[in-house]
Amino acid sequence: MSKRVAPLWGLRRAVLGVSCISILLAASAASAQQWVEIELSMEYEVFANLSSLEYRKSSEVYIETVSNFRVDQRVDHVNFRSMSVIRTLDCDKKKSRVMRVRIFSEPFREGLFLGRLKVDAEHRLIPQTSLVEKLFDSFCPTQDSNKKDSKKKDPSSSPQ
Repeated sequence: MSKRVAPLWGLRRAVLGVSCISILLAASAASAQQWVEIELSMEYEVFANLSSLEYRKSSEVYIETVSNFRVDQRVDHVNFRSMSVIRTLDCDKKKSRVMRVRIFSEPFREGLFLGRLKVDAEHRLIPQTSLVEKLFDSFCPTQDSNKKDSKKKDPSSSPQ
């Protein structure tokens, strides 16, 4: 009788283990859905955290991005693989300001928190063909689309 109990006990532990793993995988998949890819290259990948997205004031956007590097990066004698940047975008003035930069030992802010980097408190113009311009294009409402929407809704602008 003890021979039958042992295999059943092992089967129960296996089922419990599989259940725990599937719950953990579902939780990690849910958290991964907060990120949207902004840029991908051979050296790095950049994602925007949609759960951090906030529209402040009339034209300001607050967002976090994470850059994951394929090889170690080095700053101040510290190697890191991930950089989290929180910035604001001023959509009207087309400027951005970095609020906080943190570095981590593993991609997606995992592993050890290695420190904060100094940031410049000034608003900077958004250069063309930059990552920040992609963020601006993705998350700032465009004035052209607002004009088109107002023309569609205004009955006096339609020909009769």
